[in-house]
Amino acid sequence: MKFVINNQHAKEEVLAFINGIDVTSPIVLSVEIKQHKNGRTRYQNAYYFGVVLRTISEYTGFTPEELHASFKRTFLPIDCEIIGGVMVERLSSTKDLDTKAFNDYLERILHFCADNIGLYVPTPNEVIYPKKPKIKHHKPLKPRDQ
Repeated sequence: MKFVINNQHAKEEVLAFINGIDVTSPIVLSVEIKQHKNGRTRYQNAYYFGVVLRTISEYTGFTPEELHASFKRTFLPIDCEIIGGVMVERLSSTKDLDTKAFNDYLERILHFCADNIGLYVPTPNEVIYPKKPKIKHHKPLKPRDQ
């Protein structure tokens, strides 16, 4: 369960949830409280997958998936965790980045492309995003009388 505490009511919901936990259960729970950060926005995500990776893919011939994996290895930190007493490295995910960290990640990619392969990738303010198509809902057609 994940909560965002941004007002008194939300705080009370968390406390009520905690008070409702059965401590006699054999399941052990852990609670972590940290500062909330907004994740990347859907516009950042659309720009990354729809413009950045697509532009670089068309220029290099690598698929967007290959580029995404390569950029994660190159520009994101490697997380370490202990599993069964063994230190294991795990690639970070762009899904875990907040808006600022994701923007920094994008900047590194754009600079890499300009400096290393001579490719200019349009910035978000240079791209026109199509509006989401509206789906018209019609009443079901009545069967024709024969």
